[in-house]
Amino acid sequence: MKKNKAFSIIEISIVILIIGILVAGVTQSTRLIKQIKIASARSITKSSPVPSIKDLSLWLETSTDESFIEIQTDDDYRLTQWNDINPQNPSKYFAIKTGSQFVTYTSEGINSIPSVKFTGDTGVNGYFVLSTSNNVAQASKINTFGNRFSFFLVARPEIEVVGKFRVAFFNSTDPENDGWGGIKTADNKRGILFNSTMLCSTNTTNTNSVAEIVSGIYEGVTSSNITIYVNGNVETTSVATQSGGSSYTNTESGDPGYLPLTSSPAMYIGSSGGAGNETWKGLISEIIVYDRVLKNDERKSIEKYLGKKYGIKINE
Repeated sequence: MKKNKAFSIIEISIVILIIGILVAGVTQSTRLIKQIKIASARSITKSSPVPSIKDLSLWLETSTDESFIEIQTDDDYRLTQWNDINPQNPSKYFAIKTGSQFVTYTSEGINSIPSVKFTGDTGVNGYFVLSTSNNVAQASKINTFGNRFSFFLVARPEIEVVGKFRVAFFNSTDPENDGWGGIKTADNKRGILFNSTMLCSTNTTNTNSVAEIVSGIYEGVTSSNITIYVNGNVETTSVATQSGGSSYTNTESGDPGYLPLTSSPAMYIGSSGGAGNETWKGLISEIIVYDRVLKNDERKSIEKYLGKKYGIKINE
């Protein structure tokens, strides 16, 4: 009987050992998959058309070694800095975190590639200010010739039951509320905030917190010369104007919302820099800005690159 009992203990030990090996194998496999995913994203980034297209002003993304301070690239680590990787500009920008709320690095971001996570808390907390150094005191806006520009935003907004106006980024051009940037409206439409005008998509909404690529092209003069694309599809739009720099009414739905009032000329990532409920809630993975109107083939090549990288189907 003692022999059988001893043999039974050995069997149990072997089973436990096998389970341990399997668990370790699964853990290692998960890590390996993550490493392969990031390596693939880095390869796609380095071979992308972004740096070969002239007049690149800003390139923020989340997969390369240069994008963040190395010790801050652990899951849920509190970020203090997000670096511009634009190779066309020898004096790169730094996006410096400000406010008391956290902005975090998440390894399980869009398409299982790292993303920057914003809490969307009330007020001006938890966002980045663009700077010409790693000091927020050197806050800077992006200068665009004739205020013409092209931008690309890869983001996954967190859809709320009670919708709120959210700003992914805003390039403030004076101490008032003039400037431009990418937004999500209170009724979950995409849009561009441009000076005192908001151009909102009307034919589609994002109601399922899905990742998407929003492209904006501004050809100058008025807001009627702004075109919005979502995943390569052109959007029909409506115009909503603000009143007194504090509120707007979406002409499509009639929903009230909030427009930012900034305190200084600067570019803000995840907010407008104003005091309100406009801080971004959700993930942002990439922001690309050009200092001109891109040609259609240039725009499509960047959208194709972003679609491949983030697993988003693009209308070609």
